[in-house]
Amino acid sequence: MTSELLKRACNGASALKVVGQLRSLGHVCTPQEWESLLVGAGRDYGPVLLQKSWAYQVITQEIVAASIGGIWAMAEYPNQQLPPNTWRDLFQVAGYTVDGSPASRPETALELWRGSIVRRRRDWSWTSNRQVAERYARGAYGRPAGTLYRVWCRRMPYWPPTRTTTATRGHATISLRWAAKRIWPSGSELCSACDRGAVAR
Repeated sequence: MTSELLKRACNGASALKVVGQLRSLGHVCTPQEWESLLVGAGRDYGPVLLQKSWAYQVITQEIVAASIGGIWAMAEYPNQQLPPNTWRDLFQVAGYTVDGSPASRPETALELWRGSIVRRRRDWSWTSNRQVAERYARGAYGRPAGTLYRVWCRRMPYWPPTRTTTATRGHATISLRWAAKRIWPSGSELCSACDRGAVAR
């Protein structure tokens, strides 16, 4: 019966409906079943599918940890598809991961980069690879050209919850509530930060 349900997940709306039906059955997806749901939903439905599936307890914490980085990286505008607090809760469920696998948090400060227009400089996708950020600052992938930003993350109460590598976006560090010393365009100070994360001025 479960396999028949999964076959119905041919787009985002149908995949969400299947999640509701799996909840009614009390079924918890295997990693293979979850992958099938995710592929059926399509990349831009990934964030909502993840949130609903976790809320309905049809996926495990291990599945959240293994897939959240890729779901964030593949969605076109992930920060617009779920509220920040929802993403933060999901990343806390996942814990700190590298390429979808649980990992120890860094013992030293991280230097992270972001290429972005000014009004998007506080968004959550950062990279430890300066060259990747420079491509975004130059306007890669059809985006408008912007500025190169840098932030130092030090170990206070928070760390970036996940780091993942994707073929399409290179090395992406997703940083939420990082404890930052400074965030600025390369070469000049732009803004200061408090202990709850970067606060741009």
